[in-house]
Amino acid sequence: MKKILSFFIILAILILPACGPSTIDGITTADNSSNISYPAPSSTITNSYPPPRQENSGYPAPIVVDESKRFTIEEPLEAGSTEIMGTGPANIPIKVISISYVGETLGNGVVKEDGTFRISLSSPLEANHVIGLQLGDESLEPSFLDGPGYTNIPMIGLVLTQTVVQP
Repeated sequence: MKKILSFFIILAILILPACGPSTIDGITTADNSSNISYPAPSSTITNSYPPPRQENSGYPAPIVVDESKRFTIEEPLEAGSTEIMGTGPANIPIKVISISYVGETLGNGVVKEDGTFRISLSSPLEANHVIGLQLGDESLEPSFLDGPGYTNIPMIGLVLTQTVVQP
């Protein structure tokens, strides 16, 4: 019995100091307001992502294509042809280029008042080559950037329409 009593006394001596106030680096932590806890979150957080926002808009409006700027080449365009015909806006200077030969000019002309053109070529067309129309006057290009079927081809520029020469 003496052993059991001495065991409980030693246990009480070891446990009681652990339950009382303690000092850590000179700070007494006897009460429940500990000074060494995590800081409370602040209401102003910096360098964070903005809150998500909900977009209430629908699909974007369709792009209206100005059909008055449409150019066409009459097809089928056959190998050996020395003339190209088509349509476009009146009084616009145009040139026929070979896209296959990186923009080589094949002929020049102007769209007539009735909206048609006929351009004689410097050499006969070759089968399976791609040809196209460009503006003959580069100063007009800013007003023709949004036409139907236009393509901006690297190293060639703005092509108003294009087609493949049939064999």
